[in-house]
Amino acid sequence: MTSIPAPPPRAAGLGLRALGTGAVVRLGALAALSLYAAEHWATIVEPAARGDLFGLFVVAIACGLAARGVAALPSRAVRLAAVAALALVTLAAILLVGNVPLRLLRPDRWDTLASGIGGALGAIPALRVPYTGVDPWLHIVLRTGGGLLLTAAACLGLARRPRTFAAAVCLGVLYTVPIIEAGPRHPYLDGAVFTVLLGVLVLGERLGPREAPMAAGLGAAALVAAVLVAPHLDSRSPWVDYEALAESLQSGKTTTFSWNQRYGPIMWTRDGLEMARIRSRGNLYFKTTALERFDGVGWRQTRDVLANSDDTELAVRHPGWFQTIHVSIKGLKSRPFIGAGTTLRVERSTKPVQPATPGTFEASGTPLRRGDSYDAAVYYPRPSTTEMQVAGTDYPVIVLRDLTVGLPAQAGLGPLDVDFAAWGSDGLTTARAANGFDRIDPDQVLADSPYGRTYALARQIRAASTDPYDYVRNVIARVQRGARYTENPPAPGDLAPLDAFLFRDRAGYCQYFAGATALLLRMGGVPARMAAGFSPGLLTSGEHRLSDLDAHAWVEVYFPRLGWVTFDPTPGDSPARSQITDTQRAAESIKNAAPQAQQGSDRLTDPTAGGAAGVGAQDGGGSPLALIAGIVGGWAWWRPARRSPCASAGGGAAPIPTSTSCAWRSRAPAARRRRRRRWPGSSGCWATARARWATCVRCAWRATAGSPRRRRPRSAARCAARSSRAWAPAPGWPRCGRSRRARASCGMCCGCGAGAPTLAEMTEADVYDLFRQGTELLERGDHHAATVPLGRARELAPDKDSVREAYGRALFGAQRFREAAEEFGAVAEHAPTNDYALFCLGRALQQLGRHAEARHPLALACNLQPQRADYRRYRDQARRRAA
Repeated sequence: MTSIPAPPPRAAGLGLRALGTGAVVRLGALAALSLYAAEHWATIVEPAARGDLFGLFVVAIACGLAARGVAALPSRAVRLAAVAALALVTLAAILLVGNVPLRLLRPDRWDTLASGIGGALGAIPALRVPYTGVDPWLHIVLRTGGGLLLTAAACLGLARRPRTFAAAVCLGVLYTVPIIEAGPRHPYLDGAVFTVLLGVLVLGERLGPREAPMAAGLGAAALVAAVLVAPHLDSRSPWVDYEALAESLQSGKTTTFSWNQRYGPIMWTRDGLEMARIRSRGNLYFKTTALERFDGVGWRQTRDVLANSDDTELAVRHPGWFQTIHVSIKGLKSRPFIGAGTTLRVERSTKPVQPATPGTFEASGTPLRRGDSYDAAVYYPRPSTTEMQVAGTDYPVIVLRDLTVGLPAQAGLGPLDVDFAAWGSDGLTTARAANGFDRIDPDQVLADSPYGRTYALARQIRAASTDPYDYVRNVIARVQRGARYTENPPAPGDLAPLDAFLFRDRAGYCQYFAGATALLLRMGGVPARMAAGFSPGLLTSGEHRLSDLDAHAWVEVYFPRLGWVTFDPTPGDSPARSQITDTQRAAESIKNAAPQAQQGSDRLTDPTAGGAAGVGAQDGGGSPLALIAGIVGGWAWWRPARRSPCASAGGGAAPIPTSTSCAWRSRAPAARRRRRRRWPGSSGCWATARARWATCVRCAWRATAGSPRRRRPRSAARCAARSSRAWAPAPGWPRCGRSRRARASCGMCCGCGAGAPTLAEMTEADVYDLFRQGTELLERGDHHAATVPLGRARELAPDKDSVREAYGRALFGAQRFREAAEEFGAVAEHAPTNDYALFCLGRALQQLGRHAEARHPLALACNLQPQRADYRRYRDQARRRAA
């Protein structure tokens, strides 16, 4: 018998001998082309990051060689483990070389890392390169993107079965992307070098000694011909308008604001779209426009003053009032630059800058949009109460223009301007017409104008004030007294909008509160103006993230030798104002509104909790033990004994229930205690823990209503797959995918038979049945299944707080936190003393990462139920994370 020699073992080393001659050639060509492409990719940012790209090149080559060695390992399990470890190590090395802080690689900081990278990726399609901005996440993403392309090329090109063409594509992208926007100094020479290196990589290993000279000659001839022809093909107009294509591909939408004030319902978007990210010291109001002109109806920006005029005095003895903020534009499209206080200058901007009005700047060409960034040097005074009280009344001439109030046209005079005398001055209040006539009695024209009552109120408040700061406080107190925040204020009718707000409606949003305050201050002789922009937003990882919910208007009041000081008269329950409201102040207001707060509560700690009140809630919004308990409960045959949700944690008699959900349950006590029965005709629609994929309302209800016994568990989605015919469901009901036989025996399943009720046919009893089925699923932990019947009940009875509250709990347990926050917010708005709805609203906002917004409802819940330790714990947690 002839013995067959065993093949030599595969070399697992990483030396040149282990690679072989062809692989050595491929490694050399790959390394040369990678370095050349990386050198060009480094110019995608400014200043060029050549050192970082060289480090990423080293990481990529090391990863490629290591991956080649891992592929030679004998055991498949070992190979998979080694590949996973190598991928993690390589990714960490790429992030570190790309200037990601080491602390962000910790697992508890991965949310911050993912958020920063995600935001930068959304801005890349509309980005102009070389990127000269200051957004660190964009710098990180651009660098690490090059590292990932280098790593992919190395792993593909150095594999034992190389994918040379795929590696060439990766390096081609690395080379061509930066030169498309900003061409190289020597485009034809650079292109020739890239072509040679690319040809060596693709063909070098395949050519033998005889073919190599001929291939080199043909390549040189083609290269010379290309260098001669290329200049004639270089057209001034692009063949493909890639800039327009990039704009169309940018992630998300953009929003443009009109900052001039015209009163009525809010018309701008309020969907939480991120507008910008700003790094600053402390919480600032970020201003885009100063509205200095009151034209008789509203406040607007004026061009009457030269943009380069002085705007404020600078308190040089307070260096902390000067700072530089770093702004990165996300979803905002705007000509005005975002600043704070008085913007002194704008630097390192990706768009040309020009002065707009004193203290503000705007883009001179195209507006700012996603991907733009800049630095703004700002002066933002934060004086103490004592400093404002002793500031005096020596107002500089530059702010006297902020004592003028425009009045609507009057008979024989036309539009009027009234110049009020400054507080503490010897001047007189004067009035002048648009045609220059100034022999007018200001008191008479004010009395005859729509703002006669407003002027009388200003004089009354001034008579009761001791100094300008005291007057400011008294004016804000009067504007807020008895007023409520609403985004749909009543129509003013025949009255002026601000007059109707002050004396009749007492309802409006930030423009009303700030506009009325500034008007009263000017009439009292205190220089004031409106400012428009954004409230501080949500502070995350040292950045203020501004959304369209933070669009806001406030008042700036001038104090001599200090400057323009920010005052916000808008109540704390507004979407923008709630980001920065002092929770203690809100607590005092709610105590006055609801003095009869209950000492007991029928609420649980967490919106998803079910069972005894002693169950603790995890911060993550649902523990694994709760999930396991829900699955086990879904398979249970007998109904477990349940305590009333109104029972106190210590047991004993339950207090009088304040929730309508308890009253609903009291209607059918026998139904709550009877044993669970198997639904008729349900043999074809068994679903348990997988009820989240339910396509049928009844299937979702029955997901945990009975025991499958000998049948295999089947989700409703799999149940639907069994149906081969399309059965028309009743209007408003999803179609069930039961088998024909199961449908014949089911008269209650939605759309399966004639017994399915339509939306119009459902009665209060049906709503209660939906509510009961949903709460049963909810209390057993099947939150996904519970959202189906409770959602239907919510559609049929949107005015019942108990239904919306239970639906919010189901949404919270299903980790649909945004929808849960909407439901709990609606309940809290309808019932302001509902401590549990306020608490659940705060918890949902916490799960969304909006800890600054969560402070307000959690503080209110704590003040309504001060004995609840869990309320206090989550309130303090929101305060810490929002700080």
